[in-house]
Amino acid sequence: MSVPGYPKQFVQAFSVVFNVSCPLILSEGPVVGKPQGFKYSIVEVDETDVYISSSDDAGGAIYSIPKTGGPLKNLAFTGLVKTFGIDGKNAYWTEKEYEGVSIKKVSKKGGEAVLLMSILTMPKFMAVDAGDDGHVWLTTDTALYAIPKSGDKAEIKARGDNLLGVATDSGYVYYSEGKSGQLGIGKIIKLSKAGESKTDLITGVSAGYIHADDKNVYWVEQTSRWTFAIKSVPKAGGTVITLASGITKPVTGISSDSTHVYWIEKKVDKGSEWEIKRVKRGVVETIETVNNVPSNVAVDEKYVYWAEASDALKKSTKTPCQE
Repeated sequence: MSVPGYPKQFVQAFSVVFNVSCPLILSEGPVVGKPQGFKYSIVEVDETDVYISSSDDAGGAIYSIPKTGGPLKNLAFTGLVKTFGIDGKNAYWTEKEYEGVSIKKVSKKGGEAVLLMSILTMPKFMAVDAGDDGHVWLTTDTALYAIPKSGDKAEIKARGDNLLGVATDSGYVYYSEGKSGQLGIGKIIKLSKAGESKTDLITGVSAGYIHADDKNVYWVEQTSRWTFAIKSVPKAGGTVITLASGITKPVTGISSDSTHVYWIEKKVDKGSEWEIKRVKRGVVETIETVNNVPSNVAVDEKYVYWAEASDALKKSTKTPCQE
């Protein structure tokens, strides 16, 4: 097949499947602009579209697709993408170069990618301020970077040891810090964007993925060598709540809506299967069982979205699937 505007070698036929209830397929068709072997890595959503970064060591691309399904639109070709995020106008990502890492953006409408900054150290996580202005926030092993969306000079806002997850709101940025290979001695830090205050929101934790909503900060905590938990704390500080505990397999990604917290965890008895789960007031539900290592889950008012390494982009209703 051929597609106008795309090199022949970058056109492959893959399925884009939106699973809204267990047996129903809303849309399937060609995925354009990606050589075979790329793996979907990170998914984000806005009011109308789903955005996906897809890459491997050979390169990759940034895509968008309507929430109702249809063909993917290629927004930009990339190298190996390590972190990814969106705001109202643009998509942002970090891209591995021959030497170092580039931080880039592209309009959600497509166009030429813009270089914001280059660093030597591989980033861990990214958070993007919601407004059209503001910053892209990156953690590396030893630094928290604030990168202006305008392309102005970036700043290192904080330094630490083994910085990991990061989340942001209108006034603050939240990030986790811990000793590599050591449990229970890390912390989650609340830093004002203006740099006027820095507070240890919680200490004595081993937090990786972080997510923030209007009221709380959520994280995946490794509680022992083989167990994990989903926890939260109010943004203003206070009592830590354990939402789910005793998880005995790897956890990837974390998100929330007004009622539940969502994550993906590996099934114990199935080597290639993972489960999308949610929790409310201590009650954990499995929404879907998926294959091929999804990397994160995104949610809106009605649906849960994820991508699998089998080149399938899917969505499901938030209630557990009843076949």
